[in-house]
Amino acid sequence: MYYSSKKKDKWMDGIAEVLSEAGVELDWEDESEAAKKDFEVTVTEALKDRDTCSEVMDGIGELYVKLVGKKCGSDSQPMRLKIVYDSKGRYVQQPRFDSFVESMEVEEEDTRLKLTKTDEEYKQKSLVTAKPSTPVGRL
Repeated sequence: MYYSSKKKDKWMDGIAEVLSEAGVELDWEDESEAAKKDFEVTVTEALKDRDTCSEVMDGIGELYVKLVGKKCGSDSQPMRLKIVYDSKGRYVQQPRFDSFVESMEVEEEDTRLKLTKTDEEYKQKSLVTAKPSTPVGRL
């Protein structure tokens, strides 16, 4: 989740560094269609190698922890999240956008995180689909 363009820039710079350290050299400046295609092919081929893929994934994990810092974990500032329901009621997920997250310091009356009519419909569907099936032998 990006809180600002500055965070996004740090994330992209970090990804570039992680890939470079893994031996994946890319041209991050050229924005032509040919360069974008070459970028995609280069990254795809590099990630097919198990060792390179492992190094990149470890690096991305470390980068995430570094950038998020004290914003998550047991010592972090408590946050309230609006849970998003799948339209078919099959699952719930943590949202990926700022508008679905707020500090726990916000008073209940002032919260931006409200269930809409659609959210409520999806929630009801999830309650129906989440019911356990009839156990075998108890028909």
